[in-house]
Amino acid sequence: MISVTTKQVAHIAAQVRAKQLATKDTQDKLQQIVVQYHEDHPDVSDKELARQFLQHISADYETSVSISNYLRAQDVNQVGFPIKISKTHVQLNMAKGWIEEQEENLVSQIIAGKFYHKLSNEIPSAELPALRSPSATQYWGNENPSVSSALLFDIVAGCNGKRDNLTGAATFFPFLNSSYEFPDSIVPASYPFATKKGMTLFGDYQFGAHRYFPEQLVFGPEDCSTAVGKATYLDVEKIRTINTSEMQNAYDASMASGMPDSNYHYKAITHLKGDVKDSQLRLIQEGDIYLVKGHTALIATKPDNMGNITTIQFSRDIDSAGSKVLGGGTYDYDLRKGATGMKDGIYILRPADMEPLHESCPLTELLSLIGTNYATRFPEGPENISGDSRIFLPDDTIPPVGETSSFPILLMC
Repeated sequence: MISVTTKQVAHIAAQVRAKQLATKDTQDKLQQIVVQYHEDHPDVSDKELARQFLQHISADYETSVSISNYLRAQDVNQVGFPIKISKTHVQLNMAKGWIEEQEENLVSQIIAGKFYHKLSNEIPSAELPALRSPSATQYWGNENPSVSSALLFDIVAGCNGKRDNLTGAATFFPFLNSSYEFPDSIVPASYPFATKKGMTLFGDYQFGAHRYFPEQLVFGPEDCSTAVGKATYLDVEKIRTINTSEMQNAYDASMASGMPDSNYHYKAITHLKGDVKDSQLRLIQEGDIYLVKGHTALIATKPDNMGNITTIQFSRDIDSAGSKVLGGGTYDYDLRKGATGMKDGIYILRPADMEPLHESCPLTELLSLIGTNYATRFPEGPENISGDSRIFLPDDTIPPVGETSSFPILLMC
């Protein structure tokens, strides 16, 4: 069981859980629109409804493929990384295949609250999603949430239902260059996932996150580095610049100076490559940053005797044949194995300005507190507001890096 001892682990847990709760609420509202449509059309059989839904999503899938192909030739400085490397066509292809497979049973399943892979979106109260969980049996920690959201949204669009608030489940991304537009021939007026000015992207992970937005959103998607940056209380301007290359630069600068780097205030702890010494493992603490080429995570547990750790992170690998992932959750690593199997090894950094919690708190109790705070703040469901996930923690006075505060964070667990 994870015991939370640092503010940064508490924060990234809040990021994951809050987006999870918001996604569920939005999916439940989409489901209710489908239920109401079914009740309002008693003369239409479930088989016919499923046929209509399949026809609609098939057309949208073809459009999404055309858009994906078009984007390959577009300048990323015009459209932005999240759109350039979006996965809507992958998600819609999975959703379309599911409708084809379920046929007339699809409607009764949705009415019963069973979505992609015939699974409920209920959230286990005592744990975060375990990333790469088997999607046939576990709803969270894989592709199921984002595909279910896209599936429900497309069905609602096919029912002529408007659902503008997709908070948590999806985010509208304007193009990085505000004057850029899709040509009319690319985006039909009936296509619900894009306009001439941008795209609605599904899931709580997007490559590049939403760092180029004027403001950061509480329920907006993250990537691996923005999630770690927010967990280490970087300010908005630092969030816009942080990525794994910048983290590597921070490690190198800290090693050269013997001090935390001047930009992010991260301190180099150790570099694991080849044979890992026990003394190196003993240096690693909860709340440290795990960094490899192209990916980063926050360490939630100290290494055990074998060098195993649990991290909390945001990740995406939805194109793989199996063990898919898109979103936030926990993931375990064998540091000894990684140090020998990765060409560049593993870098461990520590946010220098973060103090430990006043008292440790079991993750189960922290998740309960986050859930209570979410329900209190958003009793009617999530709102697309700017801010930070620290609003779900009992103490909301911790400043960004570079500022100081005399208020300790108290979790009261």
